[in-house]
Amino acid sequence: SDPQCGNRKDWTLDVSRSKFVDWQKCRAQENSSDIPPGSMPRSIDVILRNETCERCKPGDNASFTGTLIVVPDVSQYYSKAPKMIRNTAPGGPSDGVTGIKAIGVRELNYRLVFLANSVSSHAKQFGYSDIRGDDDDAEDVVANFSTAEREQIIKMKETTKLYERMSNSIAPNIYGHEEIK
Repeated sequence: SDPQCGNRKDWTLDVSRSKFVDWQKCRAQENSSDIPPGSMPRSIDVILRNETCERCKPGDNASFTGTLIVVPDVSQYYSKAPKMIRNTAPGGPSDGVTGIKAIGVRELNYRLVFLANSVSSHAKQFGYSDIRGDDDDAEDVVANFSTAEREQIIKMKETTKLYERMSNSIAPNIYGHEEIK
């Protein structure tokens, strides 16, 4: 905010200078076949924006690519309790927000949300994509290589310290951890 501006509460949205985008909140949940019997599946909120909206429907198996972010959990402030009041003396500093104790909130909590920039739906109508490659046979994978790619792989096989070079090429900004990479 501008320190010279005295306006602290009368804000209006300038629609002509604003940019609006589509967004969607999904809840991704562990597949029931991947968890032990009797356990509750974990879930996380996923935020989709722009062209990633409506790429998957409820009940679809999907893969999300993006970033895990931390957001303040403000849902605790929306209870039917007394309103919070901001104490300001005319021309003086603010005392902050009061009324938080009246609604029973002692501190601000945070939660994890996944901000997705890519969605890959595994539903048949969207063209199933297996990101793990579990269903592919080795012969099928090799058959898809071009001649130049096959020659390059054979050439790679003869290089020294191939394992170290490959592990260093995965996440090069992280030092060590060759076995994990």
